[in-house]
Amino acid sequence: MKLLSSNTKCDVSINFPIEETCRPTETCRKLCYARRGPITWPASIARQKRILHYFQTTNGVTVGEQILSEVKDREWLRWCGSGDLTLPAIIVINYIARKREDLIQWVVTRKPEMVERLLELKNIYVMFSLDGTSREKVEDLADRATHKRMYFSYLRIDPNEDTRGSSIIFNAKQIKSLPYDDKRRVCPADSGQMKVAGACAKCRRCFSPRVLEGVLRARDVLRRW
Repeated sequence: MKLLSSNTKCDVSINFPIEETCRPTETCRKLCYARRGPITWPASIARQKRILHYFQTTNGVTVGEQILSEVKDREWLRWCGSGDLTLPAIIVINYIARKREDLIQWVVTRKPEMVERLLELKNIYVMFSLDGTSREKVEDLADRATHKRMYFSYLRIDPNEDTRGSSIIFNAKQIKSLPYDDKRRVCPADSGQMKVAGACAKCRRCFSPRVLEGVLRARDVLRRW
């Protein structure tokens, strides 16, 4: 069983089942892209569940080595193309980070308790996903240890939302009237600056040093809210 999944925008990713790993906010539950399209087909969900079970029942070194064999000479890898982190996944991410320093791991999560377990190494970028209903999660983050390589993304559904604490803005695709006012922060695939296919490999903003420039901490974001 291969662990990497293909993705039009992100190229490849590690995917987990959302029903068994996610704790979505109200907005995320309504708009999650993993609730529609091919990723929701029975075969896709069954595969995601098999992958999760494999992580839960197999030594982290074994899982890590399989991922490295599949990654081969790739420069980066996205975690949680669907679903969210679990403790077994954290073990594998940290193992791979130490084993292959040249492989960038772009880790996406909405779980505050998982962030503090990730190593603060130069090849790990932690995107913490926010939206207008995420205050409780930000409060939880503010009470925990700060991860120096964590930044915020924001799923915008209203043009009046304050997104200033976020390094990346994703406009909800179901809402066509949202602004693309700050092209330095709005996802270029969302704003029409580049084609969706292969966009992440071309842009790389979400897993490059520039995404960490001027990043705000959770307490700073709370003050803005």
